[in-house]
Amino acid sequence: MAEGDEAGDQGTKGGASAPSQSVLTRFSAAWHKGISDFFEALGRFVYRRPRVVIAATVALAVLGLVLFIGLFEQELDGDQLFTPDSSRAFDDREYVEMIYGEPNVQTRVLVTRDIDVKTEPDCSKRDLLVDPDMGKAFLLEVFDLYESILKIRVEEDGEDLGLEDICVKPVANGPCRVESVLDAWDYNRTALLDDSNVTATLNRDDLTTQFGLPLDVPFVVGRNREGGECNGTVEVYQFQFILQWERRDVDGEDIDPRTRKWLEELVDVVRDDWSSDTLVGYVSNIEAIDNESDKAVDRDVLKLSVGYVLILLYTHVVLFKNSPVFNKSHLALLSALSGSCL
Repeated sequence: MAEGDEAGDQGTKGGASAPSQSVLTRFSAAWHKGISDFFEALGRFVYRRPRVVIAATVALAVLGLVLFIGLFEQELDGDQLFTPDSSRAFDDREYVEMIYGEPNVQTRVLVTRDIDVKTEPDCSKRDLLVDPDMGKAFLLEVFDLYESILKIRVEEDGEDLGLEDICVKPVANGPCRVESVLDAWDYNRTALLDDSNVTATLNRDDLTTQFGLPLDVPFVVGRNREGGECNGTVEVYQFQFILQWERRDVDGEDIDPRTRKWLEELVDVVRDDWSSDTLVGYVSNIEAIDNESDKAVDRDVLKLSVGYVLILLYTHVVLFKNSPVFNKSHLALLSALSGSCL
């Protein structure tokens, strides 16, 4: 009896699985037939009306191009990207700029020790004024960076331009409006070299800028304010440059091409050209972000190129292994090239 019951149970299980398999089989066959019928109908349509298909494809491509250009131009203009076209802010800005002129551009250069100041536990390795001698050596390297910035030259509309041509000058034919820790020595290397105690100099209360105004020492000398063991240590020196920004439309962007080129060159000088064994420089502006983005894209393109080569080699090996007579490796090559172009 037990054997009979067990056989009956197995029969019941087999009978239950058969309908489910049948349903899945019918569904798979119907799905396959639907796909086959669709592509067969599509092929007949293309065969019978090739001109319609070509015209529709071209029309969709043109529409996509127009939409892409429109969206790209909008993305280049930050005002249109984040502000409705009907906003009154555009008219208000034009009115203010008509009376007071274009607003200036502020860009900052930051210099720190060549370490991760956020995670380095040793305060002495983060401190730019760890002792007078090292402090002076660091400041001399900062002076080297400043001189490299002064040497930046760009060409726009046939003009050779430097910082003195695009900076804001509070006094006609005077110095540029620049604020930095080097104001403490009037941007004079000899005065810095002759200073026996740079720490004491930076702690003075009577420091002034090139224009006789009080120097904002906490602004140009960044101290740690976390309240821990490193509280009060000098970890950052800062430059601030005030530049002209006379906007005009350039390839859909509302920019000042002279200042934009100079800022792009500034990023290259600070991040790539200036070399120091102990310090590192950063630029705080949109050009610095673009520069880092371009570097990331270049790295990704290199990885993708290597990946396409590996895919091509793998495809060639697999195709040749499966069918050495009807090897279609040339098709794999064309596919890889097409992917690279995309």
